This record gives sequence, structure tokens and C-alpha cells, in this order.
Amino acid sequence: MIGRYKQPRLVDIKAIAHITGGGLPGNVIRILKNRNLGARIENLPEPHEAVLKVKEFGNVSDEEAYKTWNMGVGMVIVSNEFDKIKKIADNHDVKAYKIGDITDEPGISIEDLRF
Repeated sequence: MIGRYKQPRLVDIKAIAHITGGGLPGNVIRILKNRNLGARIENLPEPHEAVLKVKEFGNVSDEEAYKTWNMGVGMVIVSNEFDKIKKIADNHDVKAYKIGDITDEPGISIEDLRF
């Protein structure tokens, strides 16, 4: 997608975040805050069953779970070209979802959660 190793750039990517410690809101805000932008995330995949069990056993709230774990979203790509991204991901057996939109309002909202 990004055009490395003498390969052409295939997609206009604005930013990429690998979702690790800090969870979804902590990692996404890092790529948007310097531009005074935010994100509205509304279409998340179902978290893996193991994560849901740990959440249940530990009595972890949704807010804390999304702040701590990736909850099934390993990477976020910011781009206006989702169809191209989806096609490339499909060709490599990688699941890709359009999970939300960039907003002019700073901060990250995940469904009914606000960070």
C-alpha cells in the first residue's frame, strides 16, 4: 500500500497507528492531536472471545478495556481510499473494516464512550 522497496504507492494514506498499549483511543489520538482533529469510531469488529472472557473475569468496564487493549483492531489506517485498502487487504487475506470517520472535533469517541 505505502510503496516501499521500489514498489509504487498504491493508496493515499494520511496516517497509520499500530494499536498496542494505550488501546484504540490512546493510539489513534496520537496521530490526530497535532492536527487538532478527532475520530468518531462506530463500526468496530467483535472483540475476540478470549478478550471478552478476560474482560468478564476481571470485571473490566468497556471504557477500560478499550483504553488498555486493542479489542480486535490491530492497526488503524487513515485514508480517503477505503475501497483500495479493502481490495489490497483482501488479496492478502487480511480483514479490513471502515470503523469510523475523522472529525473536526478533537477527541476520540467509540460508540457511546468518550475519551
